[in-house]
Amino acid sequence: MRTLRLMAEFGTWPLWEPGSDHYAVDPETLPISRALKFALKAWADAWDRTLDQNYPPDSKFASPADEEAFEREGRRLRAALQAELGAGFRVVYATYRQPPAHWPFADPRNVVAFTTADVIDRSLSIVYVCRDEDDGAWQFHSINGAPDDLAEHRLVALEEIVTQDPTIAEVADLPLGWRATRSDVGGPWKRERAAETIYIPVPRRGRNQWATGLARLLGPMRFEILPVPNRDPAAEGWQFLPGSVVVCQRWRRSYLDGIGRSLGDPPIDEGKRAERDIGGPVLVALRLWEPEPPLPALNAGVRLVETDDLRSVRAAVEERDPECLVCLAEISQESPPRSPEKVLLDLAVLALGQGLARWPRTDRPSKTWRRIERADAERHLGYVLGHDLAYDNVVLDEEATRRITRSFLALFRQDAQCFTNHDLDDHGSPGSGTPILNATFEGGIGVVDRQRAGLLFVTGED
Repeated sequence: MRTLRLMAEFGTWPLWEPGSDHYAVDPETLPISRALKFALKAWADAWDRTLDQNYPPDSKFASPADEEAFEREGRRLRAALQAELGAGFRVVYATYRQPPAHWPFADPRNVVAFTTADVIDRSLSIVYVCRDEDDGAWQFHSINGAPDDLAEHRLVALEEIVTQDPTIAEVADLPLGWRATRSDVGGPWKRERAAETIYIPVPRRGRNQWATGLARLLGPMRFEILPVPNRDPAAEGWQFLPGSVVVCQRWRRSYLDGIGRSLGDPPIDEGKRAERDIGGPVLVALRLWEPEPPLPALNAGVRLVETDDLRSVRAAVEERDPECLVCLAEISQESPPRSPEKVLLDLAVLALGQGLARWPRTDRPSKTWRRIERADAERHLGYVLGHDLAYDNVVLDEEATRRITRSFLALFRQDAQCFTNHDLDDHGSPGSGTPILNATFEGGIGVVDRQRAGLLFVTGED
């Protein structure tokens, strides 16, 4: 797989291929459309116009609006390049922006932030920021909000959000359970407690009705229904009473009407159906949220480290798969407590950086990682190291896979917890799961103890 870096530089094409003989890449040598080549040239020309010929360090854009437009176009071009070049290329956008010298957030730079393809892939402005009440997780959304389609979700390091839009630092002190909104980048923030109108089912014999109430955001599409003054929800027959934590979706109002009609409500005037959808979708409570069993709390702050033993393991795995991920981190004892899954999530974000923008497509780390016994971890790692993941043929003998597996696990304490992101069969072969790498096939494990966390993953392509 070839890696291309989209990066503006004065007087040359903005494409680079690190580690190759042709470091600067002429777009004419790439299988991309003529329109995309023209767009790359126009973007490079816009950068050249910022150059101060008398004193280059003073180079700058004519206005903040021009600077923001340039940044958005760069991210759009990265997405367009990736789409046209396909799976044989990995395109990374290297922004010239730097996060603030003084880090304004209480959370570390590499903590996981929830956002969407609108922000990361399509470069729409961030106009909605919130902090989840239950675990303090950050969410950053465009005017389109949080989509129901998990394929549109993105997880990135918090630092990447601040680098993309430094004005996000203005809401670094946002309290838990609050949200901040604005009309566009540079506009004033409006801060408020994150409560929204919610539609709650009221079952009735032969028909369906809906009550409106208020709900407080706890996590991605997870809300707590709030008490309503001067009303008795139990007497009204609400399916979910105040204090309940519910999982929600956003529906069109006309769809809400349609469900009622299918259960006996009178027909809706088709001419008025479009009017019902004015104002956008509404929040609907679907079911009670079921909390997951708590896991032992660990510290989430992680720092990548290199040891001779780790280098030896990585060298052996790279002979099997040059695109592997083998990393090790120390866990900070000063960070707020986190679960092992979140430690692994932070480690993956730190290890992969911007290349992680498409992973994982889930709203909770515990939905990505599943705990397995150490023996199952050894069997799974032995299988993925020893077999081509696309065609299942043997590529490494058992003695070699056993040596690599045991060397990797020896980096951790005996009481370390092991995780994988796939279902496993009796042989240790990976099944369905949530991928963590931009590859067709993958397999591997994450390991966490009180001092260290590590990942070892290999990939496969058909």
